[in-house]
Amino acid sequence: MISFLRQYAQRYSHIKGNIYTAEVPKISNSFLIYEFMPWKNGRSGGRFNTNADKIVFETKENYIIFDKDEMLEYIKINQLKEVNFDSLIDKINFKRELPK
Repeated sequence: MISFLRQYAQRYSHIKGNIYTAEVPKISNSFLIYEFMPWKNGRSGGRFNTNADKIVFETKENYIIFDKDEMLEYIKINQLKEVNFDSLIDKINFKRELPK
């Protein structure tokens, strides 16, 4: 995930674990907190109780950035225990796909 930051962030710093604060002009003109979540077999391996503003998933072709609050609202409204990646891409309004 550091490759994402090196490629798209003007400035970034490591907070802890998979959490970074970064300025990514293609997403926002301000510093936001990003958390990088592992994605295996179409399921997230991470937790969503984070202070991050955006959550970044890595696919073979690109990085997909979701707004954490919108994603959590979608999960709560639909009372999901497991999240299907394809349904997130279709249902979440704020998402950015950036090529690798």
